[in-house]
Amino acid sequence: LSHLSPKEVMANVNGTPIKVADLERAMEQRFKSMRIKRSDISETEHRLMELATFESLVGRITLLQEATRRGFSPSPKALAAAKNEVLKTLPEGMTPEIFMSDMGISMHQFETEIADDMAIGMLQEHLAQEGPDSFERLIERLEGGAKVDIFHAPGGGKWNKVGSQAKGAKSHAGPKEGSQTGEDKAHWRDQSKKIRRQKAEEAGLKPWDEGYPE
Repeated sequence: LSHLSPKEVMANVNGTPIKVADLERAMEQRFKSMRIKRSDISETEHRLMELATFESLVGRITLLQEATRRGFSPSPKALAAAKNEVLKTLPEGMTPEIFMSDMGISMHQFETEIADDMAIGMLQEHLAQEGPDSFERLIERLEGGAKVDIFHAPGGGKWNKVGSQAKGAKSHAGPKEGSQTGEDKAHWRDQSKKIRRQKAEEAGLKPWDEGYPE
């Protein structure tokens, strides 16, 4: 997705946008947690990681939407305490400003992410009272019922470099409420695959040719 603007919306999850910058930052965090560089992995491994990272973003958004729907939100005092605890763990000599710069976010974004994590944690703690598998069942239900509109296919490689969104998608707002088309029901992986194959065919590649998107 490097050819796109960071502000470009690549997908909507139940109406919540995922921008290119969101995926890129999540990718950077994953690379750092794994202690590897982009140059350390192959193109195929990078594309698989991009898909996995996108899926994790979808899951996080659906959980946050559910937590918000149920009214879970940390108090300002609890949020401030959590933020201070994180900042206390910074290595010696690293200031909050350097940390934010390294993470590629502002203090406001940092606080928002902590608040989101806390809200999801509150939801998980609440569900734990219903049984050991209740949280996993909720995740399965939320992800299975999520409406994910793909505009730029994650993991698409060079076959995602033409055009700005899938054919037929006229806006990021999605279809009107009540409309149910075949594409609306398609899983995001199928939407992504369709976009990549469309780009490959527009470039003259046939299904039996080497390099045709799987």
